[in-house]
Amino acid sequence: MAQDDNYERRLLRVRIHLNLARAAEAENTIKVKNPKTGRWPTIAYGRALILNDVRPIVHETTRARIASGQQIRKTPHAFLEGDLVAWNGRLRAANDYDDLKSEIMKQHQELEDDSFRRALVQAFSAQTLIGFNPKMAKLFYVLGDRGRKPKFAFQGAGRLGVCGWSYAAIKPETIGLKRTDFVRLPPPSSAVEKREIPKGIQRTIQRKEKLGLS
Repeated sequence: MAQDDNYERRLLRVRIHLNLARAAEAENTIKVKNPKTGRWPTIAYGRALILNDVRPIVHETTRARIASGQQIRKTPHAFLEGDLVAWNGRLRAANDYDDLKSEIMKQHQELEDDSFRRALVQAFSAQTLIGFNPKMAKLFYVLGDRGRKPKFAFQGAGRLGVCGWSYAAIKPETIGLKRTDFVRLPPPSSAVEKREIPKGIQRTIQRKEKLGLS
């Protein structure tokens, strides 16, 4: 990860979100901005990532439908967008977007790589974890201590470390959450959510322990 801090080549701008289709792997779907179309196709799936200049994005209409129970099937609507410094994972199997796949592989690292692991340890040592639950709040937020209700909305960070479904920000930008930022009377979790989400959480815990992350 030679370009970790002072890189000359422009880094790919990506958006990530949970890959619930393979929850047991605790992967993040990685979408890359296609310079030809301006769209964000899925290019890869990451187990661990380092992102710079991170900003949260929430598509409010979809979030509101999910929060109200009008939409049962979850569709991607909340993303963390940033410059991809390093990642570990796999490419999307479909035979397309060869140019974007070639570019993203230039940032691929093994989890055993010293600089990659140091960057992850640095992010998670800051102990500022970021979360999002469309049935609880309308925004990304800083996780409260010991499961307490969050108090601050996440607005961005210079760097974000990702391990499975755990997201750690270094010196995040935050603002206080208002009462109206929380969802009132959310619908109960679906059978799929109850079955799949714990799998991703458990794999995340295992991966963090293996890497020695806080």
